[in-house]
Amino acid sequence: MAARLVELALGEPAGRAPDMAGPQVSNWTDLLQGYLKASHRRRWVLPVRIPGTRAVRNGALLPPPGHTIGSRTWDQFLTTQLSQQATTTA
Repeated sequence: MAARLVELALGEPAGRAPDMAGPQVSNWTDLLQGYLKASHRRRWVLPVRIPGTRAVRNGALLPPPGHTIGSRTWDQFLTTQLSQQATTTA
């Protein structure tokens, strides 16, 4: 995905580029639980309903057909980031 952003930034004007999204559809709970697991933390994760977010929960922010699909998952990102942080703080 980063390589595609560099292509767009350095290339000729392209007009509206296709939307980009990761290879997985996740919700906030999944993302937070993945972070807690990867960082070896134990915390309660409680559902909090935020007014006006029903459309988001129903998929309003999902990309349209024809979008560019990334290759790195959230868990892969966390593994890389947290291992780099551990290396720099050690």
